[in-house]
Amino acid sequence: MLSKCLRALKAQDFPRSRFEVIVVVDGSTDGTEDFLKDCDFGPRLQVLVQENRGLAAARNAGLQAAKQEVVLFLDDDLLCAPNVLSEHAPRMRVSPGLSHSGPSWFLQMRREMWQLRPPVVTMPKLSMGR
Repeated sequence: MLSKCLRALKAQDFPRSRFEVIVVVDGSTDGTEDFLKDCDFGPRLQVLVQENRGLAAARNAGLQAAKQEVVLFLDDDLLCAPNVLSEHAPRMRVSPGLSHSGPSWFLQMRREMWQLRPPVVTMPKLSMGR
């Protein structure tokens, strides 16, 4: 399922130079780490490996590693439409803060704090890939 998720991200109609993909391997023992070592995603893929500490710890690790201003959380069983990033980006410039779209959350980081707001826009849907 992870390979399908990564292919969907690779197929985005958004410039690849403007986004990165961070995968946090949270204690997986199913060969995920080896798969990612051989994955042909390119230099914009960063893999973090940690002991199993749960979803919140995995997302926090990804946030700390992120270099971009805006973060989109996806689980490995979510497949996004090819325009999900190009549709989200302009809306984030208009409504910085928190924007919710189903199981994914965008957060725009401020130096001192995270500004959290209720959902403000409708976004393209993500499909469950199971």
